[in-house]
Amino acid sequence: MKGLLACSMIVTFWLGTLARADTEVSSAAAEIDALLARDWAANNLMPNAPADDDVFVRRIFLDVVGRIPTTREAEEFLASREDGRRAALIDKLLDSEGYVQNYFHYWADVLRVQSKGQRTGPAYVHFVKDALRSNKRYDMFVREMVAGDGKAWSDGAIGYYTRDRGMPLDNMASTVRVFLGTRIECAQCHNHPFDKWTQMQFYQMAAFTSGVEIRDFRGGVTGGISDLLRDQGMAIRATFKQPEWPKNPTTEADRLAYWAEVEKLGRARRAAEEALRLAERFYNQALSESRGIGRYPKLTFDERRKVTLPPDYKYDDAKPKSFVEAAGMMGHACTPLPGETRVQAYARWLANPENDRFNKVVVNRLWKKAFGLALIEPLDDLTDTTVAVNPELLSHLEKLMVSLNYDMKAYLRILFNTSTYQRQASHEEVAPGTPCHFTGPLLRRMTAEQLWDSFVTLINPNPDMLNMTAREYLEQRRLAVEKIAAPA
Repeated sequence: MKGLLACSMIVTFWLGTLARADTEVSSAAAEIDALLARDWAANNLMPNAPADDDVFVRRIFLDVVGRIPTTREAEEFLASREDGRRAALIDKLLDSEGYVQNYFHYWADVLRVQSKGQRTGPAYVHFVKDALRSNKRYDMFVREMVAGDGKAWSDGAIGYYTRDRGMPLDNMASTVRVFLGTRIECAQCHNHPFDKWTQMQFYQMAAFTSGVEIRDFRGGVTGGISDLLRDQGMAIRATFKQPEWPKNPTTEADRLAYWAEVEKLGRARRAAEEALRLAERFYNQALSESRGIGRYPKLTFDERRKVTLPPDYKYDDAKPKSFVEAAGMMGHACTPLPGETRVQAYARWLANPENDRFNKVVVNRLWKKAFGLALIEPLDDLTDTTVAVNPELLSHLEKLMVSLNYDMKAYLRILFNTSTYQRQASHEEVAPGTPCHFTGPLLRRMTAEQLWDSFVTLINPNPDMLNMTAREYLEQRRLAVEKIAAPA
């Protein structure tokens, strides 16, 4: 009896929690609809008609998992008469592996993820997918990339820097553009001609990451062999060290004896070194593949490294080649806390609720994913004079994202549950510079990935299942080998 009572209490609590969550989502979605309705009224617009279930099911599958529904999935949804069937389908898709794969395509494009020709590529891919799979907070996701350190296979986030290896200034400009929606790259060579950013500010920002160092290390069995060969080389040099010149050579015979000993040791040393080179050559031939696997990048941060202005710097606030101290280009102060490196302070300053542009960009990105167009276009060219088509809505979305602790799924769940998203699509193309009032989502062409995955859906009854016989399997296998090869 007590067991039944306990089970009953658990079920009641669980149902109450679900109901409360559904109410919160519905309430948040209704607030967005109300702000849009206010804008429609101000511009004498009428909302699009509600979309039928067959339109909705195709749209939500494409937007969340990146493919059309299978026949079975569509039939199951269309046969349901439950009042909350749309909300339930949204939840199901957001919790699926299809969401991970679809949004990985998006973030891989934004972050310029590369797997070919990059030793950290598979680990970086795994990091991004795992962040989506675990629904990692967006601010933490960004901080881990910007402040990542360590070995590639224990911290795939360092792929954010190794992707731009040897190009630290380009990496910084990309960081500002991707996460702050601000184009500062022109200021690398001169003061920005169309914005307020100076060349000094560019290098002050670059100073935050000037201590980032990427080096190749060897691990596992191959690392042990490399260490052994190095130690043997040192032993040879110590064993066959040239003898000291006699303090008081008395005769020519003494001098000849000394040089004879030097020649003898030299022959022995050359023979030992040749044997070592031969061993290393055989080692390289036999372990060429595993040697490549065993080599892995490691990222560290050296506080002593500073950035300098270019030799052709022409402004009055500093001399060419002067050292530059790190400073944030906007918003709140960016001062390292006790025990914090410059790059850690930079990551904390960047992905911070107080950083207005950080919030603005992420809500814009995900709004565009749902509705087809951002509230500010282009979303990566914000200036102090940029005005959203619906400023009140944008401000509300920024506060909403912060209140959700940067939970991307929770934010998307609210957008997909709005009545505006669930209306018929607007077919008219919005010309650049023309305000879009979002009387419904915009009609969009399918992406290449959506087309491919939709073709797969036609022949595969489980299209979201990982293709373990092809790319995904090989990627996971390579990652496992890399981890085994790396030292503990």
